[in-house]
Amino acid sequence: MDLDYSEIYSGYPRKTIYQSPIYISMIMDVLEAKSRHLICKLHSSAIPLLYKSTSFGRVYNSLPFFGSCGGIVGSNDFCVELQTQILAIRQETSFASLNIVSNWYNQVDLNSSSISFNVIERINAIKELEGIEGIENVALSTYHSKTRNIVRTTLKNNFEFCDLSDQFENITKIHFDEMNLKKRLSKPIGFWEYLIKNKNAHLDYVIFGAKKEGEILGFVLFIYNEKLGQVEYFIPGSTPEGRKYNVNYFLIHSAIIEFSKQKFDTIHFGGSQTNQTDLIRFKQRWGSQTYSYKYFNTYSKKLEELQNNSLAEEAPYFYVKPFTD
Repeated sequence: MDLDYSEIYSGYPRKTIYQSPIYISMIMDVLEAKSRHLICKLHSSAIPLLYKSTSFGRVYNSLPFFGSCGGIVGSNDFCVELQTQILAIRQETSFASLNIVSNWYNQVDLNSSSISFNVIERINAIKELEGIEGIENVALSTYHSKTRNIVRTTLKNNFEFCDLSDQFENITKIHFDEMNLKKRLSKPIGFWEYLIKNKNAHLDYVIFGAKKEGEILGFVLFIYNEKLGQVEYFIPGSTPEGRKYNVNYFLIHSAIIEFSKQKFDTIHFGGSQTNQTDLIRFKQRWGSQTYSYKYFNTYSKKLEELQNNSLAEEAPYFYVKPFTD
């Protein structure tokens, strides 16, 4: 079945990095998850799906960890065969939850069937790089005036823009320190080991950093795919000193220059909840366009009384119920 999914993915143009077999393999390795891709051979379509077993049942996701490996690949139709396979999952005695995220390049309404999903609207922001061609003034002209002014201020600090892709200890320390400070869930050490230390990972990435007087002030991890022309703004990180200097603005701007030189088509800033207006505005001010997409979620009755925080303890990085907290 995995081979079939790889064939469907490789033959379909409207897809994302997150749906790629390489990215899915990374998630399976890091989270010790298993695959159960839903495939319709008649329509050459599929929904990539991973699952994890917990004490409250089996949690299925096309959106574990972060980013997305979800949506329908290979067709723009939620066909009867895919619906039948989802219904079979929901009828399993071990079933706990199913979450499918749509692909913003291939919007398919999963509620067009007899299956009733909880639906959560999301917003993705994508910046087109065509025409910038590594020219700084051209890049600056595509930003909102507030972002442009902040970037110009950061450029006066004479930061050193550098590649930190092999700086495992330094990068992970900055990441864990910042997440602890903000009381947010950090990316597990297994992810960093998989990406930076595993030479057979085959997931293309670069970690751009900014230094001042030899000290690392911040970084951004980007994942990219040259064939798709896509770059994903994946994980930012900065020190307290870096945040004081707005180092993230410098890094994003410098990355836009670099990736446009390399003829990439787009940078994806990632998804936001519709009520995260400040975050959406931050992304839009880089000259990005916003696209709506959805989470489709359904779960068993025994999960109705459980709180999201208790579910997260057994299935961290998996989405189990809608964002209700």
